[in-house]
Amino acid sequence: MSNPKYRDLTSDELALLEKEFVDFLVINGITADDWVKIKEQDQETSASMVTAFSDVIMEGALRKTFYLEKIDKHRIASIHFQSEQMVLSAMEAPLGSIADFTDQGFIKKATAEAPSYLKTYTTSENYPKSREESIYYFTTLGWLVSDGKLYKALALASTK
Repeated sequence: MSNPKYRDLTSDELALLEKEFVDFLVINGITADDWVKIKEQDQETSASMVTAFSDVIMEGALRKTFYLEKIDKHRIASIHFQSEQMVLSAMEAPLGSIADFTDQGFIKKATAEAPSYLKTYTTSENYPKSREESIYYFTTLGWLVSDGKLYKALALASTK
């Protein structure tokens, strides 16, 4: 059985993508009757087909992802995944400070004014693996897909 490049889709995710999975099977020359037989008689092949489909879906979703963000009480960060590199913009507060980046009001004030006790910075790095594998890795660490607004606000704050 082949290992997934990312992860296998859950049963619920597969159910939501049933039409796409059927199309995937057809493209691979597998009819509905063939699929029923494979699932009943060859679990290794059926699992490999699910893994291959999962990789196609995950790769497609990751290609459309450009920003991730992660917020905790003393640090807020966002990564812009460009074609050749990833660029991190972040704002940090010393432990024990009054900062609370989990409070939306504090975030707005901090990105607009950047109080002196906050450290803002931007840094970049080439991808250690592929762009998509790098994005996936960060999602396994709890980073969430975002629209880029936070990244832009942090990048602007780090230039002040």
